[in-house]
Amino acid sequence: MRAIVAGMMALGLAAAMPPGPAQAQGKRYQYYEAFKRQKLLDCLADETAWKAYCLKKCLPDFRLDLTSDPPTCVATKLDAKFEPPKDDYQRPAKPRPRTDFSKSGT
Repeated sequence: MRAIVAGMMALGLAAAMPPGPAQAQGKRYQYYEAFKRQKLLDCLADETAWKAYCLKKCLPDFRLDLTSDPPTCVATKLDAKFEPPKDDYQRPAKPRPRTDFSKSGT
């Protein structure tokens, strides 16, 4: 019975403690999903093997966390920044003409 009361008191004290400086200001560590590709033979020098995939090494100020599924790169500093790759695909000005194969002469 004493253990239960002591445990409840410890939980009450932990809840009454003020949050840490990062939580008080609303700051969070950034993270992103590690870039992966299907492993064919071996991984390259800048990759890490994980299950059937090769994972790219994380950016500076980030570390690879293999305990989560999918693996993530977690910031080691609060001011670490991750910019997602930009999609630079340019849509063609006019669509290609359709080819009608139903009217073939053979």
